[in-house]
Amino acid sequence: MGAASIKNFSGLKALRKNLKEQETRRLQAEAQRQQQIRQAALETDLFRRAMGQVTPLPPCDRFMPLPAYPLPIARHHLADEQAALRESLSDEFSVDTLLETDETLSFARRGIGPDVVRKLRRGHWVIQAQLDLHGLRRDEAREALILFIRSATKR
Repeated sequence: MGAASIKNFSGLKALRKNLKEQETRRLQAEAQRQQQIRQAALETDLFRRAMGQVTPLPPCDRFMPLPAYPLPIARHHLADEQAALRESLSDEFSVDTLLETDETLSFARRGIGPDVVRKLRRGHWVIQAQLDLHGLRRDEAREALILFIRSATKR
C-alpha cells in the first residue's frame, strides 16, 4: 500500500500543477478582457467629448432602401467600337482573289485553266472520293495515300 499511496501523491502533485497553470491562464485572459473593455470605454468617452453637444436622431421604424438605379450602358460607345472593328477587319480582301492572282499560293498542272481551279474551290463539282489521314503515322499515311491514288487511277 505504501507504493500505491506514493503514486497517488505524485499524480495529485501533477494535477495540482496543471490546475494552477489553467487558473493562471484564465486570470490572464480575464485581465486582457477587462483591459479591452476599459479601452473601449475610453474610446467611447473620447468620441462623445469630441462630438460635443449633439442630439441623436430619433429612431425610425421604417426601412427606406436606396433606389436601385440601373447601371448606364454606353450603347453608342459599344456601337462605335463594333463599327471600328468591322472596318478594321474588312478591307475588301478575299482569299479567292488572292489565290487567283498569286501563282505561289495556288498550283494547277499545265493545261488546267484558272476557271477549273475556281470551280473546284467553289464546289462546282461533286467530290467523288476522299482520304482522311488524321491519326495515322507517317508510314501508315504514305501507304493509305498510295492505295488511294491507285484506286482513283483505276476508276
